[in-house]
Amino acid sequence: VPLVQAHASFLRDHPEISVIIEGHTDERGTPEYNVALGERRAKSVGLHMQNLGVEFLDIEEGYISARIPVRKGIINPYGSVHGGALYSVADIVAGFCACTYGRYVSTSTGNMVYIAPAMDTEYIYCEARVLHKGNKVASVAVELRSDDAKLLDTATFTFCLLNREVV
Repeated sequence: VPLVQAHASFLRDHPEISVIIEGHTDERGTPEYNVALGERRAKSVGLHMQNLGVEFLDIEEGYISARIPVRKGIINPYGSVHGGALYSVADIVAGFCACTYGRYVSTSTGNMVYIAPAMDTEYIYCEARVLHKGNKVASVAVELRSDDAKLLDTATFTFCLLNREVV
């Protein structure tokens, strides 16, 4: 609930921003099946964001910064944040960044470079910037840093721009 309240507070303070979480499907299923699948995917992303504790700090066209708290549930047996959690937050923030131009996106590719273990930090900070936006594809660069601004990871993602406007 605190995460939802934080997002609600941020959105109240920024009435020009609207956020819709939804899932996407393809042409293989029936319309009814795809609607239900899209709803399940949207709920899954929303729950994953909530489980990670994603908190958006700044949102502009082509740029987003966010953070996640480091807590027991995302620590691996070696005492650092699990790489899967780092990849997930990078993908989520990059996807939202690509959506800031007003169209929904779907992740096409993602590449993560793990530079240093994410240890001894209260938060992981994530910044995403659009490198290129065409008519059909956008590429986004991501950096993840510790509390003391130490570079932990970099990532690049490519997104397909869908023919649906963010409302």
